Amino acid sequence: MLTCVIIFLLFVQEVLLNMAKPSKKTKKKRKVPGPENNIKLTTRIVLLAGPSSTGKTTLAKKLLWQASSLNPVCVSQDEIIRRIPKGLSPDAWENTRQDLFIMAITEALFNPSAKLIIFDTANISHESLYNFLMTIHTLAGEALLTEITLLKLQIPKQRHLENARRHYPNDPDITSRVKEQRLRYEGSDGSLGADYMSDKLVSYQFVIDPETTTFTFDFTRIESSFDFW
Repeated sequence: MLTCVIIFLLFVQEVLLNMAKPSKKTKKKRKVPGPENNIKLTTRIVLLAGPSSTGKTTLAKKLLWQASSLNPVCVSQDEIIRRIPKGLSPDAWENTRQDLFIMAITEALFNPSAKLIIFDTANISHESLYNFLMTIHTLAGEALLTEITLLKLQIPKQRHLENARRHYPNDPDITSRVKEQRLRYEGSDGSLGADYMSDKLVSYQFVIDPETTTFTFDFTRIESSFDFW
């Protein structure tokens, strides 16, 4: 059984490494709902996207608390990175990160008691977020109805800078780092304005204030997304 799992993970990793870049059509923008303080969730999978220090972890904790009856689980990219042993070469570090991330995603998707899965990621480029979405679909396969709600963080620049300074008080370059991240996130190759709705399995919403955002849940629809269990 363990051998089969390892072979499967190696196959998925090879698929991801050879994945083609998203087409220009995928990046076509379309009109979507504006920011709201209350967001209704109807999907089992919620993906949080945005630069560092924009409130993704705040939203994840809020979801874990408000959806406690759904036995939610959260896959955090930061937590996975903290599990990587120190002293590895760059190539070994990246291979370990990919292996841990794929294993964490797989465990979450096929956890029958987890009726809500939250992915807290740092994908700010269109290509990286697209590849992450494809990773979920590849790992889940057609057995799962992998509808995904994508929450894009879009907090004001000044608040973003204040958060970053609070999180990294000893970083003398924090202002330029925040500026660079926002340019990448909001630019033509960023994930903020990109459209991921072409397959009708991804819906998204903008969040401008994680502190005041609340959630309501369509429990019937969420639970129907994994009736195969």
